[in-house]
Amino acid sequence: MSHRVLGDKHVYDKVEVDSDTGEMSVWDTSIFPSVVRSRQYAFFRRVLDLAPKGARLDVGCGGGWTTHFFSQDGTMTVGIDVSKSLLRKAIKARNPCEEFIVADAGRVPLRDESISLLVSVSALHHLPVEVALREWMRVLKSGGMLVLLEPNILNPVGTLGRTMFPTETHTEGERPFSPDNLRSFLAASGLEILSWETQILLAFAVSRVVRLLHLPKKSSEGLARLVERIEQAASEFTARKNLGWVILCLARKGD
Repeated sequence: MSHRVLGDKHVYDKVEVDSDTGEMSVWDTSIFPSVVRSRQYAFFRRVLDLAPKGARLDVGCGGGWTTHFFSQDGTMTVGIDVSKSLLRKAIKARNPCEEFIVADAGRVPLRDESISLLVSVSALHHLPVEVALREWMRVLKSGGMLVLLEPNILNPVGTLGRTMFPTETHTEGERPFSPDNLRSFLAASGLEILSWETQILLAFAVSRVVRLLHLPKKSSEGLARLVERIEQAASEFTARKNLGWVILCLARKGD
C-alpha cells in the first residue's frame, strides 16, 4: 500500500461504526438518514433499474452500508476496504450474497472484466485517481457501469467545514473534486457518463452540528423536517446545479 493509503487506513481504523446499519458514527441519527441517505438510496434505486446483471463491487465499502444495499436483491456483491476494523463491522451484518476483502482500491484482487457494476462512495478522492480508475476499468466488464458519490469542492459549506471542522474521517491526503475535474478524469478513462447531478446544500453540516451538540432525538427529528423542506426548495433553483455537497454519477464502460 502507498503511504497515502496507509495514512487513510490509520484514520479509518479508529472510526466507530454501527454494526446494524454499517454507517460510520460521524453524523446524527435523524437528519442524516432521513435527508441525506434517503436521497442517495433513491439514486441507487434508479441505478439498479439500469444496471446490467452480474457481480457487483463496492470499493472502499467501510462499514458495509452500500454493500448491504446492492446485495439485497440476491446479487453477489464484494466489498473491499483497507481497514480491517471497518470490515469486521461490515461482516457482522453480512448476508449470503456478500463477501468482504481487505484490499487497496488501486489493486483490486479480482479477475479482468469480472464485475458488472462497480460502486464507490467517497473513496476516489482519497486515491491516486488515474491509477484507481485504470484498475476499476480493468475489472469492469464491457458495458459495465460505475457509480460514484464524491464530495464537491464547489459546495461552500462543505469546503469550509472540511477546513475548519474536519470530521473523524477526514484525512490529509484527500482531494475533493469539482464537477468539471471529475468529468475530465472519467472521460480520459474512456467512461461514458449516463447520469450526473449534485445533491444536498447544507444537510450534512446541520447533521454534524446536531451530533456534536448531542441534541435530543425529538429536537433533531424536528430539524430533519425543516432541513428536508429547505433542501427541496433549493433543488428547484438551477443556480445550485453544480453546488451540491455530493456529486452523484453513473457512467458506463464502452463495449
